Amino acid sequence: MATFYQTFTAETSPPKLYTALVSKGKAEAIKKFKAILHQSAFLHLSFSLFILVQSIVSLSLFLSDFNSMYTPASFAILFLAITSYMLIAFYQKNRKLDAIDTISKEFRHCCSIALSKNIENTEKLHLAIAECMRDLSEALHTQELFYLTIHPFKFSKSHIISHFLYFHYGDILYLQEKLLDISLNQHSFILADCACNLEFHSSLSKTYATLAGCHKLPKGKHLEKAFHYSNMTKKNELSSYFDKYYILAIEELKIVCELSGNESWSILDLASLYARFGDYEKEMEQYEQLVNCIDDDKEILYRLGVLYFMHHKTSCGLKMYNQLRKLDALYAKNLLSHYNF
Repeated sequence: MATFYQTFTAETSPPKLYTALVSKGKAEAIKKFKAILHQSAFLHLSFSLFILVQSIVSLSLFLSDFNSMYTPASFAILFLAITSYMLIAFYQKNRKLDAIDTISKEFRHCCSIALSKNIENTEKLHLAIAECMRDLSEALHTQELFYLTIHPFKFSKSHIISHFLYFHYGDILYLQEKLLDISLNQHSFILADCACNLEFHSSLSKTYATLAGCHKLPKGKHLEKAFHYSNMTKKNELSSYFDKYYILAIEELKIVCELSGNESWSILDLASLYARFGDYEKEMEQYEQLVNCIDDDKEILYRLGVLYFMHHKTSCGLKMYNQLRKLDALYAKNLLSHYNF
């Protein structure tokens, strides 16, 4: 039987067989996407710097020599710069969205060509494409990708421009949604043939879980500061989408549990999903089911003991400790470090 930690790793990583076949296409897609982000950053930062400098110059001329012919000319240049920036930014935004759409479609085409050479079964091919789209979406959700970079300068530590990260995050989320939308479409193509298939519902659950993760409010020093500049409506919208996809992911895994006859591995997958999003009480309920069937898996006993201590169920936690002591003294000792004094 797979341990808790092995199952949790499998839950967050798609099959390496599929992703290895499209690794070059994945790297190329990320490279193109980074180029789009850096071009966008260069546009905003360069115009912002020019407007700032021109504002200082115009104000200085206005205060020092109001009647000079250079004063109105300087303000005219400032007005022209602001107008040009607004127009170019609007055009660049639409062009950027089109480019992101193209990246998602090109990667889907790349996956279709690469995987069709190795997978003959239609259902498995669609599931493989769906997994690869999900894998690229997961790869985009890294802290490094949020950093603004204009060669040779890197602004990952800059507090001055950290508010630009909010717009950066929106571009990443847009591509993730496009990729996962294609992943969901791949599942819809084979729904009629795989409605009672365990692999189908497990894959669909992973896609919904990734969607939930994408819409979860970001954590981290710069990202949290970036969202400070956003409005509450956007935060509520993200929270709403997170709840929607999280519920769908759970429902799909519950279907897997029912179809498998509540096999221990399916309950373990459900517990892993609860753990991934911090729903620890639900996770604890799943492990309680497992312990009734399996009482000699030290990973499960340890995790359940931790959860008991976390929720101040000390007597139950000590029962797990007593069982662990018979299986592995080191695990039992580590469990006691979570004891609530």
